[in-house]
Amino acid sequence: MGMSWEAICRRAGGRRWYNTWRRDLAFMRRGEVLDYWRVSRGAQGWQAKAAVALGVHRSTITRDIEALLAEMHQGVPCPMCGHANRDWQRRGSDGV
Repeated sequence: MGMSWEAICRRAGGRRWYNTWRRDLAFMRRGEVLDYWRVSRGAQGWQAKAAVALGVHRSTITRDIEALLAEMHQGVPCPMCGHANRDWQRRGSDGV
């Protein structure tokens, strides 16, 4: 038997709330990651120390850095070819 329309709507509302909460946490954490970077001046091991301090995995810090760089370069054309793709920093010099 399927779920009632009310249950479907309540479940969707709960997912929306949870996803918004996670997005807000990530936004705040990225600010803290940026603060750690500023304080450490990019010294070796700062990402691991930030991960321990924030209670997340090192890969989360790496993804946060990628998101911060993407946000910083949003709308900036590729320095190699001039393409307006905002994900140019993830590609190699050949654009692949």
